[in-house]
Amino acid sequence: MNFAKNSVLDFDDELGKAAQRVIEKKKKIIIEEPEIKEELSFVSPTDNEIFNLALAKKMTLITDDIKLTRHAFNKIQIEFSTYFLPVFIESGLLTKSEALHKLELMRTIRNWQDNVIYVSAKEELNNSEE
Repeated sequence: MNFAKNSVLDFDDELGKAAQRVIEKKKKIIIEEPEIKEELSFVSPTDNEIFNLALAKKMTLITDDIKLTRHAFNKIQIEFSTYFLPVFIESGLLTKSEALHKLELMRTIRNWQDNVIYVSAKEELNNSEE
């Protein structure tokens, strides 16, 4: 996968720095060069690579890129990163209160305001059982 030099550095916040730490450990990560079988218009080359990898491997793509989500919708299984919060509640790793707090932190860090990621995640968390 060809990571654009500044792709992760576009976000100089806690989550962007965490992503950069993951990339720095790439020797411990399996790196694959996906064959581009389907090109999505209006998304970055990196997003096209991860889309094609998810398509080929029949994997769920986790992203907070709303543009990528719009263009990949109905082509692959795609989830926002907030997908993990209810899973963590169900598995007992977080309480509902802790998950809601983490969602608020993500909202602040990413300046989500009331975007679709935040609103849908908050609704799902509020309807989840502990």
